[in-house]
Amino acid sequence: MLTDQTLVTDAACAASLRDLAMRRLAPNGRNYSVWYEYHEGKNFALRHAIDQHLAAGATIDEAEMHALHGRFLCDAQQDRLLSENRLLAQGTLQEVVALLSRAAVEHSQSGHVIAEAGRSLAEDSSRLANVVTALLAETDAMSRRGEILGRRLDAATRQISGLEKRLSVARHEATVDPLTELLNRRAFDAALQRVTQQAAATKEPLAMLMVDVDRFKRINDSWGHPVGDAVLRVVANKLRQSSRDTDTVARYGGEEFVVLLPKAPLAEAMMVADRVRLAVCGRNLTLRDTGKVIGTVTVSAGVSIYRPGEPVADFLTRADEALIQAKQSGRNRVMTLEGAMA
Repeated sequence: MLTDQTLVTDAACAASLRDLAMRRLAPNGRNYSVWYEYHEGKNFALRHAIDQHLAAGATIDEAEMHALHGRFLCDAQQDRLLSENRLLAQGTLQEVVALLSRAAVEHSQSGHVIAEAGRSLAEDSSRLANVVTALLAETDAMSRRGEILGRRLDAATRQISGLEKRLSVARHEATVDPLTELLNRRAFDAALQRVTQQAAATKEPLAMLMVDVDRFKRINDSWGHPVGDAVLRVVANKLRQSSRDTDTVARYGGEEFVVLLPKAPLAEAMMVADRVRLAVCGRNLTLRDTGKVIGTVTVSAGVSIYRPGEPVADFLTRADEALIQAKQSGRNRVMTLEGAMA
């Protein structure tokens, strides 16, 4: 059964192979991954970089492909996976190129056979039966070659699709926290660099929330780590539900979470943080298996606003210091140190 995602995957795969051939790039896993990510459209930073490169009329050669892969796709897990599958990827892609080249040669040869038949018919119309027989034979041979080529191309495409799925799993594992399914610290750091650069360029506001579960050690000590994990998942879900599609929500470490809110002024960010706080503390948590009541869990939050041109570390520090102040002021509250900017 075809799905929208299947169609997108197939289209991205075909477009990637076309780009490799058109730009005379080596059909290896690295080059294919860059073009696949570009055509799939989910890696916005990579797509923007390539679009800018193309708009400037610059050549995308092997050196540029290596640079793009290093900037936007390279991570330890992907490198490991690509290394393990390099021969498969390179062999499969080279087979596709060879099959297409062979098809072009065979098509050319068939053209010669047909042209020769036409010349023979023009020279001697009495040879019509022989000419027709030759044409039918060549047509049948073309059909058989086409079927064989189609099957081999289909098998090669399935191999490439399987590799892409494995790469997708590796990318997911490298950027997503397995417990909460939020972005992990590494993915957040990359997003932070990107959105602060965008905010500096557009002069639009950018807010950050630092959210921490209050007295989390007591929860673990009293109820055990599985309950603590369940609490973290609850908080993660509340953060996810309270955020927009354009926001970045991540587990920063331990029981601490962070949210980046592009185009959100301080007042709006404070409202979002308080909405999360109320959503978490507004319910009594119970153990599903035993029915025992854990009670109310609360969170504290610190909010900061990015100041264009400042070091990213300062942006983070103000949110963290505001969170510390919220903890010291009694917990279960939202604080900011922005002062005059409020």
